[in-house]
Parts: sequence; C-alpha cells; structure tokens
Amino acid sequence: MNVILGGGLVGLLARDILGDDWTIIPIGKSRFYSFNPPLSDNFIIRDEIVDDYMNRWSCIPMVHRIGYSYGGQLMFNPTIPLDIYLNKVYGSDVPPHMNAYMRNKTELIVYGNCIDIYKSLQDRHKIEILSNNEKFGKPIKIADHTIHTDNGTRIVYDKLVSTIPLPSLLKIMGIECHLPSKDTTYYHVRTDCLDLEGANEVLVVDQEIDFYKVVMLNKLNYIIMCFEPMEQIAKYLMNFMNRFELIAETSVKDAICLGPIPKMQELDDANIICIGRSAAWDDALDIGSCIKRLVKIASR
Repeated sequence: MNVILGGGLVGLLARDILGDDWTIIPIGKSRFYSFNPPLSDNFIIRDEIVDDYMNRWSCIPMVHRIGYSYGGQLMFNPTIPLDIYLNKVYGSDVPPHMNAYMRNKTELIVYGNCIDIYKSLQDRHKIEILSNNEKFGKPIKIADHTIHTDNGTRIVYDKLVSTIPLPSLLKIMGIECHLPSKDTTYYHVRTDCLDLEGANEVLVVDQEIDFYKVVMLNKLNYIIMCFEPMEQIAKYLMNFMNRFELIAETSVKDAICLGPIPKMQELDDANIICIGRSAAWDDALDIGSCIKRLVKIASR
C-alpha cells in the first residue's frame, strides 16, 4: 500500500495527483489555507511541469510582482536588499539556498488561487477523507514500514508521502530532533492609504520596522506579517497609514522554518518522502514546487 499522511492543501494535492493507488490518512487541516484570506502565498508559480495539472483548474496565469521596502524606497532589484532582508527574517539561521531561490523572484507568472483549490479538493475527496479518518484513526507510531494508529489499526506501507509538519512526523517515529523556527502573527487590515506602487507584495527590509512582509489582497485589503503579536498594533500601524480597519489577527507557531534542510537517513530507510514547506523543513518550498515533486512521483 502507498500512503499519504496529511489533510492540508499539499496532502490533498498529493491524493489528487498521485491517484487511486495511494491511500490518504487525513491528519488535521491546513494551517494557512483554512483561513480566508489565506495566511500564506495564495498563488502557484507557473512552470511547464505543472501546466498540465493546473489546466484541470482552468486557472488563468497572471503577473505577481514582489518589491523590497528599504530606507523609505520601494525597490524591484533585490541585489542590495536581499541579504539584509534574509538576515531580518532568519537571523543566523538563513537557509543556505534561500538567496538563490529568491534572487530572481521579483516578477512572477502565477496561477491562483490556492484557497479555492483547497476547498475544491476538500469537496472532491470529502467522502474518502471521512471514511479513512474513521477507518484508520490517528497515527501514533511509525516503525518497520508499518503505521500504528490509536484505534489499533496496523498499516503496512510500501511508500509514504508525508505532508504533515516534520516535527510531528519525527515524534510519531520516535526520533528526537530540534528544528529551529519562528512564529508569525498575521494582521488583516482594510485601508485605502497604502500604495505598493504596482507590487502585489512588499518585503520590508528595515530592521527598525516590526513587520517583515505586506501582501495586497486587493486595493483595500492587506495582510501584514510580524514575528510576534503587538499589544498596540493599531497605534503602531498609524505610523504607516492615516486610516485603516483591523479585521483579524492570527498567530501560527513554527510558521518560518530556519536553517538548512535536515538530511535524515531514518526517513530514507523508512521510504518516506516529505513534501510541503514545514514537512520538508524547507522555507523555499512553495506550492508550485510541491506540485512539481508530486507530478514527478506520479510519472515514475
């Protein structure tokens, strides 16, 4: 039996792409796409490898622009601000490949939107998810190519794709490993006072500014991302806009994966492939890259 662990967007994408030869054991929901608006990138970077799959969704490619706010200016050339920005976000634990990943990402052709795809996949596989949740229960141990669950079920697998956060998987496998991370607090703000100068998202480089990223949902709605919740967020935001309405505040633990991608022989020995940003502990693994990996697995 080939098994998928996870019930978030990447887990459902895995079930959809890998097909009926794979059995999904749903664990939880997406930490980012269970919210509307979503808390993570609501787009899929276009790539010829994912084109065929994305055609199923009749998605129209669009332009997504990323700028850097640095010293009071908005820049679309990352040469100067990128390393400073990475230091602000990751500190001494910058993933070694992050600079190369972000260097050319200022103007992207993307598909959208992820939250609609997530809801559609939930509807498409709803009966299977409910049935498997009742049938298999919750995994509590993985050893010797066997998944043990809390209702006494034993599932012997050949291949396993894990889309759950890596710390959760390692706990089930009985492996101790410290993985550095940062929490993020997301503020949904409605205002007509922000001008991103044609950018869809702005990466805030200046160290003295508490938030590190601003995403434009539309001309009136924005998501502002901080490392920690601020007690006087409304007062603080008045430094950047004259009028606004604070719609929602949401915090997610371990939202940012720090340091290099962990290489673990235990996962290789167990024939486990981890796909997803927190599943692979790779902060550069966007949804489009996850689809590319799943398409390649499906073609083997």
